[in-house]
Amino acid sequence: MKLHNKKKKLWTEKFPFIGKSKKIYSKLFHRGIPLWPIMAGEIYMFNNTSLESSFEEFFMIIKFLFSMDKFNIGEGKDKILVSYPMAREDHHNLVMKSIEKFPKKEIVLLDNYYWKKRKSILKYKFRFPDIALLFKIWRKFKKEGAKKVFGKHFLYFLTRTYFRCKQIESLEEIYSRLKPRAHIAFCSQTFAEDTILALLSQKDGKPTFTLQHGLIVEYPYFTSQSILQENLVSDYSLVWGKKTAEVLEKYTDSSKIIVVGNPKYNIMEENKTNKFNPTTGTIFLPVIGTSSPSKKMLAILNNFAKNHPEIKFNLSLHPFDDIKNYSEIITATNLKYCPVKNVSETIKNSDFIVIHNTTIAIESLQYGKPIFRYSDDFLVKLWKNDDCFKSEKDLEKLFRKLNNPKKYLSWSKKYQKEFRENFYQPKEGTVSENYYKKVLEKIKDF
Repeated sequence: MKLHNKKKKLWTEKFPFIGKSKKIYSKLFHRGIPLWPIMAGEIYMFNNTSLESSFEEFFMIIKFLFSMDKFNIGEGKDKILVSYPMAREDHHNLVMKSIEKFPKKEIVLLDNYYWKKRKSILKYKFRFPDIALLFKIWRKFKKEGAKKVFGKHFLYFLTRTYFRCKQIESLEEIYSRLKPRAHIAFCSQTFAEDTILALLSQKDGKPTFTLQHGLIVEYPYFTSQSILQENLVSDYSLVWGKKTAEVLEKYTDSSKIIVVGNPKYNIMEENKTNKFNPTTGTIFLPVIGTSSPSKKMLAILNNFAKNHPEIKFNLSLHPFDDIKNYSEIITATNLKYCPVKNVSETIKNSDFIVIHNTTIAIESLQYGKPIFRYSDDFLVKLWKNDDCFKSEKDLEKLFRKLNNPKKYLSWSKKYQKEFRENFYQPKEGTVSENYYKKVLEKIKDF
């Protein structure tokens, strides 16, 4: 067992709101289940981005009091329970690929992807509020001084906590019916449904696992994504490669980290081109597109595109983003918004890509093609290479530099090396087969 010698100072110790919220929720339990791990993701998110309007907050409070999500769940006892709680296609595909080599008779799915995509109110259950439970939570909040911590959002957090308690009750019924032998979560650090099922499994003495679905890095500034390493709920983290393991080892012991690979990348795609003659490039913007880094980066690229009419620039946004956020910036006729359905195919068909902070930076390494990274105070240093730019002038220099075949080849080799460190490649079988093998080993050891 390897432990990191230097204790990491968590954001709960740096930000008063997160720290005080943790102190409150660490003392709260429902049906024997601790509430802090369940509420942590929402507290981290709220610290970064609070509710936009009082109307939105009022609507959410009504939802918490009178509705409950339904769960699309399979049947069968003593199986490996796999949970996926959200309506996002790319992550759903990742989970399905992760378990595709698991014998179907050995798994039971709680898959809410198609259910949550529905736009009908029938996907919710409606009920009257449990006044006794609400009063119980209110008394505990009052005792812990929650009013001072949550301020004008006190009622929001009171009802949100109530909603999570009712979810515990609902999922406890499902768990009791299934009695699984183990639990694999999409992401038990952030999604309450995953967290609750992991905690119920642990209470029952069953092993729990969580999948990696995106970058797990140490940002030099606060981001709600820090929750991925600071709220490790499941017993084991199934990670893509060595780089992720090195980050998590600073927060937990190495025996809890299992390097298994990424099922989307079983092989290294070789870049057979040895010269840079670009005609098509793709720009991938990170999450939260209204942030200034995305807009500054796009302003530079818009001007750059005007000076390179021979190149077609395709713009891809994060699923949570909206092209309306950039309508005033995009004036170049050869810079077009192109929704991406298949990231791998898009990268494969591009001569280069431009990114800031996004998981796609790591995925792009697979093809050994030039990656231009917009550099500012928020850039996460994923690898060392002279491929960063801060201005249009910097980007022009990088393009000219790659006209040298030796420089182009050196970049390609560098990316291939980085790819292998980020995405473990099993010597035998597929990545999904490796997932099944490692999970089965831990279940037997448990």
